[in-house]
Amino acid sequence: MVVHDLDQPATQDQFGQLVGISQQAVSALVGRGVLTEGASFRAWLLEYTGNLRAKASGNLRDKRLVAARVEEADASARLKHLQFSDRVSQLVEVAGIEPTLRDWAAFAQRQVILAAAEINARLRERYASLGIEPALVDDAIASALRDIAAIPAVSADGAVDPQTQGGSNEDPAAETV
Repeated sequence: MVVHDLDQPATQDQFGQLVGISQQAVSALVGRGVLTEGASFRAWLLEYTGNLRAKASGNLRDKRLVAARVEEADASARLKHLQFSDRVSQLVEVAGIEPTLRDWAAFAQRQVILAAAEINARLRERYASLGIEPALVDDAIASALRDIAAIPAVSADGAVDPQTQGGSNEDPAAETV
């Protein structure tokens, strides 16, 4: 079969004979969008040979592989975002709670100092004849408060506060009675 005019509309049977494939194979190419339905022999030859070149060089497979990898990476990123969001919802920002913790620690220290003063006052009242030294309780409380004060404070960015590293210069129990 000889085609004299490549610009005339192509038929599946004639194109199959021209390039040496069956009409069913041409139909499959049209169905997959490789060949544009109703186009000329010239257009189909260009589309067909372009498809063959792409297959030979692996471009079609590579394009599908790249698309699959992009889709997989996108799904993975969405999953990681969901996991991160779930993890973040379980966390609290240090900067947000740091003032509350400092206030609580100062309150706890004041309460311990007040409790020590109360213990000393009650001991003196109840056991005045024994001559218990208030310094016994004061020294124990002061030692505990110094140990607590020696714990370095860590800021929201994870840096150790140099003012609290190794303990404070102030005596946290200085207010004891």
